Amino acid sequence: MAFGKNPDLALTNRLPTIPGMPSQTVSSLLRLPRRKRLEIAERLWLSVADEKDMPVPESHKKIIDARLDAYRSGKSKPISHEELMRRLQTP
Repeated sequence: MAFGKNPDLALTNRLPTIPGMPSQTVSSLLRLPRRKRLEIAERLWLSVADEKDMPVPESHKKIIDARLDAYRSGKSKPISHEELMRRLQTP
């Protein structure tokens, strides 16, 4: 596939250089399959993420509280993994 035909690879031209990292390295990373790039991104994130220091926005807390309340009151029922996958695959 030519460089210009893959929208993921087109990002290479728009990315700023990363100090201390050769541009060829960034370009090579962007040419990896999407799944591999996601694996690398996850490893990088986990190398710097500290859950204790990551604030949870109030809006997220409100959603979690509302969903827990709905579950505890019986208004929301859990489903199995199999049921979830079936629902996701149904058009």
